Amino acid sequence: GATGPSVQVHESTRVLLDGYRKAALFAAIAIVVLLLADFRIVPDALCALLPVVVGLVLLLGVMAALGIARNFANTSVMPLIIGLGGDAGVHAVHRWRTQPDDVPAGLAGGTGRAITLTSVTTAIGFACMVIAEHRGVRSLGVVMTLGLVFTWAASVFVLPPALRLRSRVGSRGGG
Repeated sequence: GATGPSVQVHESTRVLLDGYRKAALFAAIAIVVLLLADFRIVPDALCALLPVVVGLVLLLGVMAALGIARNFANTSVMPLIIGLGGDAGVHAVHRWRTQPDDVPAGLAGGTGRAITLTSVTTAIGFACMVIAEHRGVRSLGVVMTLGLVFTWAASVFVLPPALRLRSRVGSRGGG
């Protein structure tokens, strides 16, 4: 039966966090559906999602290690990380599908440079929020910057070997 500003803030925070979690889930589902429609092959769609999955796992691990709590400010960027990280994977997998023998797999022909440039410019934009005095804005900047860096790193260091392995599996009739 308690009321007042404290209860309202607590309840609105809970509602916001629940909404952001649902948004991240809906974003992930929509992206999976779009990737399946685009690639029409489940293993290729999964490869495109690999940078997002690896990036989010690394992000959540680093957040836990650094004691960065998930709050409504930094949770709001999870759908953005899913979308932007998925973008890099999509471009790399499309490049790999057109030129499967290029090295590094999926990053040749300027694709790796383009992924790096778009990831870095976006990360710089969000990194500028790190100097904010408002803790929520600062937290959002830290989480978004780390998320972008981790999804970029997964796109450059994890995805090419996965695509190379995918090439070997596909050449044996497995996909």
